[in-house]
Amino acid sequence: MCTIGLLRWPILVPGFAAGARSIDPQTAADAAAHFRLAGTLLGTVVGETLGYILTAAWTVLVLMSLRSRFAGRVFVALGAVSASLIVLGVLSPLELPLIDTGNFIGYILWVLWLLWMAVRLLRRHPGQRADSTDRSTPSLRADDPVSVRA
Repeated sequence: MCTIGLLRWPILVPGFAAGARSIDPQTAADAAAHFRLAGTLLGTVVGETLGYILTAAWTVLVLMSLRSRFAGRVFVALGAVSASLIVLGVLSPLELPLIDTGNFIGYILWVLWLLWMAVRLLRRHPGQRADSTDRSTPSLRADDPVSVRA
C-alpha cells in the first residue's frame, strides 16, 4: 500500500508541477489543489492508513499462526504490542496527542519483532544451507552409485 501512495510522486507530481508553473492563475491553482488531493487520498488514506491496518493485521495473523510455540510468550507479546501501536496510526489525522509517538514506537518494536523472528527462523536449522535439497528423497546424481539405476 505504501508503494501505491509513493507512486504519486513520479507519476502525478511532474504534471502538477508543470501546471503550477502555468501563467494562467486558474491552472496553477488547480494544479496545487490536485496536488493536495492526491496527497490526501494516495498518501494519507491509501499509503498510511491502509498501510497501518494491513501491517497490524499481517502481524496478528502471523502471531495467531505461530503462537508461543515458535519463540515464546514474550515474542507474542512484543508482536501484539507493536501491532496495537501501529494500528493507532489510523488516528494520526485527528492530531490527538501521543498518537504519532505511539505509532513510531510501534514500528520500532515491530522491527525488533521482525528481527527476532528472522533470527529464530535462521537458527531453526543451523546446519542447513539455503540451497540444500530435501534429504528425504534420493538424489539422482550420476556419480552416486546408489542412485544410478541400470
